[in-house]
Amino acid sequence: MKQLITIFLLILPISTYAETALNYETDIEKCDKQFEHDMDRNLTAAEMIAATDSQVVCYESVAHKIIDKYYSKQSKPMKNNLHESITAYKRTANDMYNPDRCYNECGNLTALMAYSPTLDFIKNYIEHLTDAINSNF
Repeated sequence: MKQLITIFLLILPISTYAETALNYETDIEKCDKQFEHDMDRNLTAAEMIAATDSQVVCYESVAHKIIDKYYSKQSKPMKNNLHESITAYKRTANDMYNPDRCYNECGNLTALMAYSPTLDFIKNYIEHLTDAINSNF
């Protein structure tokens, strides 16, 4: 009986940790599934850009959820800083994918490609938030 109690006490914190971490992965997966669903339809380039922008907003809402739960005392500045960072990433990536001389890829396709670094940034931000929370400083 003592062994069962010991095992239970060891498993409980692990399952609680996994539940916290998996919760946000599930939210990110929901964003990705919605994006895939949106992209599976026959979309115009403008609709593809709107779907990708929707994915950015979805990721940002996941980050806001984490910030509200674990960083409530500094949530407002963190959210503002995150939004400003996302805006800066969009501008920077847009500049990067729109060279001075346009080729066939210019236009909506380059605008769509410019979202990739922004999405990577937000995913990394969420990962760093969850790592910081789970690190138990």
